[in-house]
Amino acid sequence: MKRLLSLAVAGIMFASSGCGSGEESPPTYSTPQAAYDAFSSAAEQGDWKGAAMTLTPEAQDAMCVILLIPAGMMAAFDEEAGKELEAIMEKHGLSDDAMAPSAESLPVKDKPAFIGDVASWLTKQGSETADMGMPEGDLADVQIDGDTATANIDGEPIAFRKINGSWLIHLDGLNDMQPDMGEGPGGGAMDVEISSEPLQGVINGEPWQVGSVKPGAFGGVTLASSAAQGDSDFATTPEIMLGESWEPMEAGSGELGFPRNITFFVPPGNNIMCVSGKYEVQDAGDNWILRLYAYEDEDYNVNGQVTIPKNLDDQ
Repeated sequence: MKRLLSLAVAGIMFASSGCGSGEESPPTYSTPQAAYDAFSSAAEQGDWKGAAMTLTPEAQDAMCVILLIPAGMMAAFDEEAGKELEAIMEKHGLSDDAMAPSAESLPVKDKPAFIGDVASWLTKQGSETADMGMPEGDLADVQIDGDTATANIDGEPIAFRKINGSWLIHLDGLNDMQPDMGEGPGGGAMDVEISSEPLQGVINGEPWQVGSVKPGAFGGVTLASSAAQGDSDFATTPEIMLGESWEPMEAGSGELGFPRNITFFVPPGNNIMCVSGKYEVQDAGDNWILRLYAYEDEDYNVNGQVTIPKNLDDQ
């Protein structure tokens, strides 16, 4: 999924590793209709844990990550709400150490409970994201083929899988929200060579080149445009934000994902998170050299390098 808000809480790329095994087995649904009815009933009552229990494990894995994306941005702009989200993370064992970039999975023991807590928090903040992307309406045209089934809701496709004798909602569309490292010109991101030229590319369809670096408003580093004017804290030209997940900066390399992603910021408030690409960080004495390739689409992509002073916060 494109146009995702920047994730301000720590995490990693979980597309294949998932977020841990659940502690509670889901109820048994004898038909796809029964699973959909259970989801609809739970969602109508705001029982997001119950709704999550109607999903396949793969859909639960994806939902664990996807709900954190808008949650992270909301928490970054609201201190009190951020404290509530932090308490939820701690409740489910998601400490900073557990969610370090070197971790191999998001260690959530009870996925439906975690989804329920985060979705309820989002609903409290006024977000509509907690609906889990499920279209509304009656289930129609159910077609069963062995342990898989398809149907539609007012023309929107929906998938089911039968697991351990129970039909569960698969929500194939959630997989499209996961980072796709195959995007970008020339094939996969890891096949693209990072340029040694100053970081440049296209943001919002317009040419962009880095001009300066400054501390981020919510931690991390902001890469300002060479076209930026003055020293105002309020951006008037597009910027690239490297959030708190880049702290502390250290030498190394890897793929963009969670949490090491970037956000294209287009004033006055359009945030576009990019999780497709790669980076290298080199230790150059008093500075870090960040070499970065990031590709969201033809309107949002950059390639090159930028020097970041180690004492940036003191400047």
